[in-house]
Amino acid sequence: NMFDGATVNDVLVTLLTLVLKAYFVEVGDKAGLTKKVRAQFPINTRSRGEEPFRAGNPHNKFGFGFMRFHVGYKGTPIQLLWKTKRTLDKIKHSPSPLVQTKVGDLISPFMPLKMLNDTTLTLAAKATAQMSNVPGPQVPVYIAGTKIDDMRFLINSPLSFYVGLLTYNGALSASFCIDSALADPELVAKHWLPEFEKFYKAASAEAKLHDGLISRPRGCFDCL
Repeated sequence: NMFDGATVNDVLVTLLTLVLKAYFVEVGDKAGLTKKVRAQFPINTRSRGEEPFRAGNPHNKFGFGFMRFHVGYKGTPIQLLWKTKRTLDKIKHSPSPLVQTKVGDLISPFMPLKMLNDTTLTLAAKATAQMSNVPGPQVPVYIAGTKIDDMRFLINSPLSFYVGLLTYNGALSASFCIDSALADPELVAKHWLPEFEKFYKAASAEAKLHDGLISRPRGCFDCL
């Protein structure tokens, strides 16, 4: 890691922001570069003592986080990473996902199914896109003796734009699922590799100036 204190997720979201920006520039979508483009993503709210499986079945427990892609940001890719990290750090420290889970557990048993579905879809509609970042096995896995070379991650999303990020065996896949009436997924996905290469080149050059580790910019609260 060339960025002091940054996570893999910080880098991936930064890359996704650069991909969206490159797409908006290519198609001439000025609104996309100036309006808020927000993503909804699940945040695990299980306590550390809770097991991910119960009686062999997945035990998902999560709230939703909302973040803005800074596609209109005019700084360098390195500066964009630190801006993205600050945004994600605020979400990590927010009580909102836990409050969502607790309130949902309290009122959902008393809500008609249609009302519960409508409420869920209304919550989802507050974002432009839905995003998931899933850590897969970091060693090769096999099915019936056959090695799996690649893994992809997609879900049925109530939104017309979904991005699934998954790491497997040291590699990363980015899957785009977009309503054809909105955009061609290939026009978005084709920017992933070029933007990664440009970002890596910029990060490598910056790291050489800082003995291999790019320090986080100091903020106004660092002196407290």
